Amino acid sequence: MKAQHREVIIFFNDSTSLEGFGEVRNDKIYFKLEQKDELTEWDYNSIYAIHFVGYGFIEKYEYVSSDKYRKPRIMELIEEGNVLLYELPREIIITNIVSRINYEVRKTSNDFDINNNPNNPVKSIKEYFIKLPNNEKAIDIVFSFKSRVERYFSDCPELIEKVNNKTFTKYTIPEMIIFYNDYCGNDLLKD
Repeated sequence: MKAQHREVIIFFNDSTSLEGFGEVRNDKIYFKLEQKDELTEWDYNSIYAIHFVGYGFIEKYEYVSSDKYRKPRIMELIEEGNVLLYELPREIIITNIVSRINYEVRKTSNDFDINNNPNNPVKSIKEYFIKLPNNEKAIDIVFSFKSRVERYFSDCPELIEKVNNKTFTKYTIPEMIIFYNDYCGNDLLKD
C-alpha cells in the first residue's frame, strides 16, 4: 500500500503552478498529480515554492537563498509583512553524556525522528531567517541575535527596547517579527 501524500500546490520558477500531492524531504520536493502516481523529485532549479493546502490551512515553504548556506534551502514561511520570517524546519536534541554534549538532529513532522527518546531534553534551537525588502538573500537572525536586531531593526526603538529588556529573545523571534510588522517597518517601503 502506498503512503498518502498531502494536497499541495507547487510553484515553478516560470510563474506557473500545479496542484497535486506531495511532500518535502532533505531540501527536495516530491510531487505527483494523483495519489496513484509515482512521486517525482524537484529542487530549486525548477521550483521556488510548495504550499500544503487542506483543512482550511496553508503551510508555505519556499527555496530561500541565505547568508549562511551555499545553496538555497527549503524553509517554511511563517510570517509575511514588511519583513518575511522563514524557519528552517529542524530542532536539536541536546544530550549530556559524561560532561560531553552530543547534538543530534531531530527531524520535524516532514520526516521521521532519528532519536525519539523521551528522556532526551529537546532544546528548541531553531534556525530563523529574515528577508528584508530589496534583499536577495535571507539573513540568519539567530546568529549574533542582539547585534543583528540592532543593525536591521534600528528604525524601531520599541523593538530594540524589548530586546534589551529580554521581552524578545532568540527564542521568541516569531513574536518579535510579528510585532515589527504590525507596529514598525513602514520606513522600509519608502525607497
